[in-house]
Amino acid sequence: NDVREPIEALEAQIAAATLSDVVSLEPFRDDPEEVYRWADLCVVPSRLPEPFGRVAIEAMAHGRPVIAAAHGGLVEIVDDASGWLFPPNDADALAAILAGVIADPASLSAHATGAAQRFAGHFSSETMSERLRAVLSDWIPALRG
Repeated sequence: NDVREPIEALEAQIAAATLSDVVSLEPFRDDPEEVYRWADLCVVPSRLPEPFGRVAIEAMAHGRPVIAAAHGGLVEIVDDASGWLFPPNDADALAAILAGVIADPASLSAHATGAAQRFAGHFSSETMSERLRAVLSDWIPALRG
């Protein structure tokens, strides 16, 4: 019940702003791939710092740019090529970024490419395995190959 009240309030605000055709609230999913396939971008407006921004990385894995609050692990994940950062808890700054993306759809496409490249270069399982192997090879001679 405690969780449902804020969701209902947000749904009412979306309806009152006549945004129901373009804004939807999605429940938790074990496999969010379907949502990323139809989404144009991902917004991570965390009010508190996240140590690791898994949602942002998942979005990038699907070539979706990220708009995120600039704190916690998100500042290490999202860069200028893969998305946009805004000051935490600054709704006006978030709104300005969204307005900019709407006004310049080409920026969305460019950032989508950047997001896919950032994921491949920094967060893919292949990249992470290579980096881990490189670090461990300094300590474990058998991994030097």
